[in-house]
Amino acid sequence: MPADNIRLSDADRARAMEALGTYFAEGRLTVTEFEERSGKAATATTAGELTPLFDDLPGGMPTATPIASASTELATLKRKRDISRAVESSAGIVAFGLFLVLQFVFNLNYAWVPFLLIPMAVGGSRKFLGLSEEEEKLLKVLERKQVQEQAKRLEGS
Repeated sequence: MPADNIRLSDADRARAMEALGTYFAEGRLTVTEFEERSGKAATATTAGELTPLFDDLPGGMPTATPIASASTELATLKRKRDISRAVESSAGIVAFGLFLVLQFVFNLNYAWVPFLLIPMAVGGSRKFLGLSEEEEKLLKVLERKQVQEQAKRLEGS
């Protein structure tokens, strides 16, 4: 589980209650202990509130959710995309600057050549960062879903 002050999701609470059910089924908890701990797990808001419920049980508290690691991967993908976009913008600005210098200062006929840097910079940055087009599409889909979920939550409140 993450740090004690991290807020829990519904999935985190459900996983904790499921683990307590398993310990109860194994005979490690009495009915009273199971009911008490399940009630606390159901109302817990931070990971630190779950820790004492598992301190005396083998295996301890259930591990972090795939959702947590997915959100970390999502954040990593967003950073990669943002860096790639910054490189693209910078390459465009540099290419345009070179074009202006070559065309108007040196009056060269091949002043358009710096514009070939743009696709090379874009492709190079994506390759260097390990950002594929499928990941970018996935990122767009996930961001749309996040916006839709936030809108639903706002409508409900």
